[in-house]
Amino acid sequence: MNKNKILLKSILTLSCTKNNVLCKNKKHALEIISNIASKKLNISKRIIFNSLIKRERLGSTNIGNGIAIPHSILCQKKNFNPVGILLNLSEAINYNFVNNDTVFLLFALLIPVDQIKSHLYILSLIAKELTDKYRIYRVRFAKNDEELYKIFTE
Repeated sequence: MNKNKILLKSILTLSCTKNNVLCKNKKHALEIISNIASKKLNISKRIIFNSLIKRERLGSTNIGNGIAIPHSILCQKKNFNPVGILLNLSEAINYNFVNNDTVFLLFALLIPVDQIKSHLYILSLIAKELTDKYRIYRVRFAKNDEELYKIFTE
């Protein structure tokens, strides 16, 4: 297994991979991400949500082709490994009202403040994985969480 896959497997777990998620809008998607991350990190979902919203206000994390990578650096807790949350939505949502861009796949990344130097490297790795058109095609037809997880970590 190559080092990029090993890194992805250390960030993304099956418990943080959700397929066929019903979602109303961007705010709802970030709430779902915050709920999942809160359980994983034992941090208040409000803190995580506010951190993600603050980052989105700087500029949309939509990278195009129906994909977004919401991300944030968490200052409240140190000494945890970066955490990924993958949501494959049942229907695309409007993610950027300015451009009317829709998103169906979100790969959220939460980084501890003490690992800020790895932030851009991990984001670039995730973005690279999300540009694989064949992988994204397979994502749209994933049957369950396990299959979705396997698509990203195989």
